[in-house]
Amino acid sequence: MADGSDVATNRDMSARILLAGGSYFPKGCGFSGAACDGVIWQLEATDQVISAREVEISRLWAANQYKEEFRNEQGDLDRARLKTFIADQLKTTPDQIRQTVVLGLRPMPAPVE
Repeated sequence: MADGSDVATNRDMSARILLAGGSYFPKGCGFSGAACDGVIWQLEATDQVISAREVEISRLWAANQYKEEFRNEQGDLDRARLKTFIADQLKTTPDQIRQTVVLGLRPMPAPVE
């Protein structure tokens, strides 16, 4: 959109868990346009399994991390307060609330066309 609303901000991106990614090279010549190896799709994914609970924690974290009620006097995120809030929502204890960290993406075979 012309108003820039379709551009993800750093704030938006911090709320996501990246499980896979890909690049499309219609001419099979990579990002530079010079390395023509015939690879049209370059895909990466993690083999890490994300539980429904981890997804819910991430959703609640993302939805609330920028709210004033979870900021300290300096304006920084008060993680303990946010973890307590999420724990209350999920009927658990704050020590059970952890942000999901995906350990890395690995190259995947190209799809068969």
